[in-house]
Amino acid sequence: MEEVIPNEVYIAPDKQHILVQREDDRNPSDQRILIGLNSDPLENSVLPTADVLFRSVTEVYERKILATILTGMGNDGKNYI
Repeated sequence: MEEVIPNEVYIAPDKQHILVQREDDRNPSDQRILIGLNSDPLENSVLPTADVLFRSVTEVYERKILATILTGMGNDGKNYI
């Protein structure tokens, strides 16, 4: 995991999900946001999947999110629109 840097673009490599998380749950207003990869199983028949990323983003940023989906992979990401 590494710290999310403003104005950077992150792309998940083949066969790995990308996700974000808070560094620590003790003081949410004072935490760094981290980004990393995992090799969990396919979701929606794809790996990586937008759903894993979007689920983690909603946990970290709650409703303060603007996302653009640039994929045509079936229903991937549909539940987070």
